[in-house]
Amino acid sequence: MDNHKKLAVTAISDPQSEGFIAASLERQGWCVIYRALVANELRDFLDTLENVEATLFISADFALGSAFNVQVYKANICEIRISRIPTNDHDLSEIIRGSTKEVVQNWATLPSIPILSFTSFGRSVGTSTIALNIASELAMIGARVLMIDAHLRSSFLSPYLQIFGVNREVMRSPFGFSIFEANSPESFFMLEQEIAQYEILLIDIGEVWQPTRAISGRRAEDYAFAWAAHFSTEMISISSAQARALSESRHSLRELEELAIKPKISHLINFSQSYSPKERSIQQERVEQKLGCRPIFLPQDDRAVLRAKAASSTLAESAPKSALRAEIARYCRDSNWSSR
Repeated sequence: MDNHKKLAVTAISDPQSEGFIAASLERQGWCVIYRALVANELRDFLDTLENVEATLFISADFALGSAFNVQVYKANICEIRISRIPTNDHDLSEIIRGSTKEVVQNWATLPSIPILSFTSFGRSVGTSTIALNIASELAMIGARVLMIDAHLRSSFLSPYLQIFGVNREVMRSPFGFSIFEANSPESFFMLEQEIAQYEILLIDIGEVWQPTRAISGRRAEDYAFAWAAHFSTEMISISSAQARALSESRHSLRELEELAIKPKISHLINFSQSYSPKERSIQQERVEQKLGCRPIFLPQDDRAVLRAKAASSTLAESAPKSALRAEIARYCRDSNWSSR
C-alpha cells in the first residue's frame, strides 16, 4: 500500500453508487481499504483500525439504518456524509472539499443578549419545529426575536414559511420574528452585524453527529456548532423518549461536559406520551439520572404539527389550543428569557 495515499472506507447502500464512488476515490488518489455493505460489517472492520486515520464516505440512508453513530464510535475516523450521490469525479471532489475545508476562528464581541441554540445528537426529533414555535411564543410576548437557520445541507425555515432570500439578508416573518440563514463563516459575520437590533437570538443547528469534533469548528460544516458553543447562553438539546435516542444524547452530553463548554445545557424530550403530574415527576427523575440534566417533556401532538405545516404557520396561529403549543408557551414563560 502507498503510505502517502489517504485511506478511505465506503458505506453506500446502493451497490452501483458505491462502485462509482469507490472507483472515483481511487482515481483521485485515495486508497479504498474497505467497502461496507451492512452496518455490522462496518463496525467489525472499524474495530480493527486502531491508531489508523481514515475517512468514511457514508450515504445518508446507510447512516440512518445503522444502530450506532460512527463519528462517536471511532475518534480516528473522519466522516463525510454523502447526502446526494455525485454523477462525476468533479462532483465528488467538491463534496470532499466542502466537508474538509478548514476555517479560521475569529470570534467577535457580541451584545449581551440571550442566545439559545437548538440541536439534537440523533435522528430527526422535531428540533426545528420546536425552535420555530419557541421563536413564535417569544415574539408574541413582545420580544424582538431573530431566528437563525444554521442547517448545513438543507434549510428548514425558508421552505417551511415560504419566505425566500433569507440566505442573503435578514427578513421579517408574518409571525413577529425575523429569520436568517447562516451556514458559513461569511454568513455568520453578516449575522454578527445584525444582532444588536434584537433582544433574543435563536439558532437552529439541527443534528450534530460528532460534537467533540464539531466544537473545534475547523471544518466549514462544523462552524455553526462551534459558533453556538462559543456564544450561546443556553444550549438546548432535543431527543425523543426512546431508549436509543436517550443513549445517543447521554453520550454526546457527557462529551460536551468534559469539554467544559460555556453554555448552560438543558434538554427537551419531544414526542412524549401524556403523563399525570406524578408520572411526569417519576419520568423526569429517571431521565435526569441518565442524562445528568433535568429534562422538560413536550407532548406528542401530530395533528397540530401537521396542521401548522400545511399552513406554513406556527402552532399559535394554526393550533392555538393544542397541548404541544401550551407546553411550549409554558416553557418560554418559565425560562423567562425575554426579561434578562
